Amino acid sequence: PDDATLTIVEVADFQCPFCRRLWQSVHDYTEHSTFSVRTAFVHYPLDGKCNTGMDEIHPHACLAAKAAECARRDGKFWEYGDLMFAHQPALERDDLPGAQPRRHLSPDEAGFSACLDDPKTELEVRRSIARAILLGVDAPPTFFVNGRKFRGALHKAWMPIILDKLARAAKNGDTGGALPPASAPGPG
Repeated sequence: PDDATLTIVEVADFQCPFCRRLWQSVHDYTEHSTFSVRTAFVHYPLDGKCNTGMDEIHPHACLAAKAAECARRDGKFWEYGDLMFAHQPALERDDLPGAQPRRHLSPDEAGFSACLDDPKTELEVRRSIARAILLGVDAPPTFFVNGRKFRGALHKAWMPIILDKLARAAKNGDTGGALPPASAPGPG
């Protein structure tokens, strides 16, 4: 909802294992939280094919980002994201989740393929990367909670503690008190 207590913006790459952990932690939190949560996703693939100046650390990440945008057109972004993270690292075009499992998400295989090749799809991914850069992101995973930046995927035990603290702070109209500075501890 627009008036959610927490707004979480994930900046991630579907081929990144730490991004998968962040995705799951956010999903778990939103499923079990008593606070209202709004989520958004911004692409930052570590793949020079769409992220200019970037090495191809994850050579299928741009394709995965485009596939997610195609799923978004069908209103299935989050479901498709779940599938891609579940099938990591098999994200080559012929292996995209979905040659079989996606059928329930997007039955129009020819339409999906055309969407992957549509220049508008790549343009949307590049716009998303530009958003990430404007937010000061230089690597995934990075996430923002009510505008507060965290780098890396928090340990799954820390995520609800920090998010609950930020939610209580938002409810009370303060900035979160004694939370760590703008970046969180690295993967753990």
